Amino acid sequence: MSDNPWHRRYHSDALTGMLSLTLEERGAYQTVLDMIYDRGGPIADHDRVLAGYMGCSVRKWRSLREKLIASGKLTARNGVITNRRAEKELENDAKTSRKHAENGAKGGRVSAKSRENPKNLNQNNGGGQAPLKPGSSLIPEARSQSIPLSNDNGPAADPSKVFWDGASGYLGDRNRGLIGRWAKEHGQAVVAEAITEAMLVTPQPADRAAYVGGILRKVRKTASAGEIW
Repeated sequence: MSDNPWHRRYHSDALTGMLSLTLEERGAYQTVLDMIYDRGGPIADHDRVLAGYMGCSVRKWRSLREKLIASGKLTARNGVITNRRAEKELENDAKTSRKHAENGAKGGRVSAKSRENPKNLNQNNGGGQAPLKPGSSLIPEARSQSIPLSNDNGPAADPSKVFWDGASGYLGDRNRGLIGRWAKEHGQAVVAEAITEAMLVTPQPADRAAYVGGILRKVRKTASAGEIW
């Protein structure tokens, strides 16, 4: 899941852009967009997983997929599905987050220097102003400064850690060895998609590993036949 739980939506652009789409196509298109924004980038072009999110058959999803690609709404390449507008918005959001993080780091360095040498802070208050006393607040003055509203922008999450936390959380720590073998054979992205599909079916906890293993066996069989998963 993306660190940002929301995204910009330009209502006029959306309404105009979807005029040529049917009701079903609009629903599928909006669902794919939400998945792209939620993931923070392109999503796996996996018919069964996506059909599950759409609540329709694989055959129906394939038909919708082709229509959305033909209309230029979606792009499918290298085993993933994406949307050019979403990619641009995500890139802009990432730039904004990096800028906020840089500003927060600069503010932190200034504060550290001020703590080391309180005289600097008092001198920066301007001539004729009384020195700051312990417990005094700079909040009113801060409103007019280039100080970020929040310094919550930490380093990006490690994808591998996210994968392991999610996989072991769903399958249990006892299956970490099995998860590791799957990741080595198929790659973390494929295993993550298989777990996502299992979540849609919601097997009992004791059956989850067997269900995910069955999906991965099908993936291996499909790959050996030369098909793109």
